[in-house]
Amino acid sequence: MDIFKIIFEHDITIEQLPGENTPGHRDASETQAEEQIDRETRLKAYFHPEKTYNRYYFTGTRIPDQLSDSSFSSAGQRQNPESHVDGRRDIEFGLTCLSRFPETLKTLNIITGDARKWHSSDGSKTGNLLALLKNTAPFQILISGHRSDPDLRPDLRLDDHTGINELFGPLTHLLDKDHMVLITEKSHHGSDFQLFSRHNLFEKIFIEYQKMVRPEFRCFSINGKRVQNERYFYFETWTLDRPPHGFQEITPDARIR
Repeated sequence: MDIFKIIFEHDITIEQLPGENTPGHRDASETQAEEQIDRETRLKAYFHPEKTYNRYYFTGTRIPDQLSDSSFSSAGQRQNPESHVDGRRDIEFGLTCLSRFPETLKTLNIITGDARKWHSSDGSKTGNLLALLKNTAPFQILISGHRSDPDLRPDLRLDDHTGINELFGPLTHLLDKDHMVLITEKSHHGSDFQLFSRHNLFEKIFIEYQKMVRPEFRCFSINGKRVQNERYFYFETWTLDRPPHGFQEITPDARIR
């Protein structure tokens, strides 16, 4: 069985881009400081709003069919929740591990625009997502469009020692120019995808992936603010049929919340 997860964050500012700082986590001093902002500053903020961005993290878990009954209770809960990742040799974690990964990639290509061209961050390769991700590996950075600012290329590198935090400058520059940016992330057994956009793509993502839903392919849309830790990230290993608040299963008749 495939468990496909879409973790979304909408209208996040540049400071919130890593997902570490979310609204609602302010102390008293910050609240008091906000109350002291004068009228002129408030008017400036109103007429010149802060830029916001959208992020979609695509990941998945492949659960062998023989485990569906033996390892999950009737309520859908794994007997040993603490072993959600470590020591699990029978479960594969990562979007590219899904048996229907090729179809999820084709759907993503539709969502971002079949005719839309993409190119590698160094400008050496161009094509659509299907062509550029034929051999998916971690740390790939793809940019929508035929070309982008070549001056950004030296700063668009990702590896075991360089995370998304170091890409703030070039990433937001590209998003402000109406590019979309897709980054392949390293997962436990394969790769995940992270898509950044200035525009909210959620409705299209929801509708297109809803078409893929089958008993053997379950899909969940998850509010990123609700993913409090690794245990919630891998909720399917301990509460599959009773997902936490903010985790919606996309069933054939589901509607966008």
